[in-house]
Amino acid sequence: MEIRAAEKTLLSLVFGLYYNLNLIGNDLVLVEDQPVAGLFIRAGTRIYDVRQAVIRYYLPQLGIEHLSEGNPYEEKITLIPEEIGIVIGQDTQGLSAVIRINLHPFNDKTMIERGARRIQEVLRLRENFARYIRGVVTPLILDNEVIGGNFSSMDSEELVRQRDQTIEAIMSANFIYAYGNNPKNVANEIINAVL
Repeated sequence: MEIRAAEKTLLSLVFGLYYNLNLIGNDLVLVEDQPVAGLFIRAGTRIYDVRQAVIRYYLPQLGIEHLSEGNPYEEKITLIPEEIGIVIGQDTQGLSAVIRINLHPFNDKTMIERGARRIQEVLRLRENFARYIRGVVTPLILDNEVIGGNFSSMDSEELVRQRDQTIEAIMSANFIYAYGNNPKNVANEIINAVL
């Protein structure tokens, strides 16, 4: 998990292509908190929307030729996991680690750091979990080339309680920060730290 453009999708691709790990969910996942067993990922997006620049720089071996014109950082290509040899799986063991990643060419070394920065992470998680439910995502209704729209809040005290329980479960997990500039090296360090 991480903020936009930290290359979560790239790392997910590397895990599937080079470490034969199954894809449960890429961008969005549905998490279930089971009272005794803990957190399980029940469903998720099962496609990869990858920035063209990322494909060109990190995964040229995929031989993706249908790159469109325009900004290669903003333009994305959709990859179907099965078409590139990645197996779709399901979570049978529950959450074993939470990993916040940052892959960037300017990270001068690969590094794993253990333990969550609690206040920072709780604030991030509460914001991210609540923004869809509370209706504060950017409303977008394109009608006659006019941008607008409103989504009413669907929040309740019960949903807040459930989110906070899920956040507590995440915070008590094996929390890892992974930094680096080479996705294969970062993936290898994560595998070593988690397995």
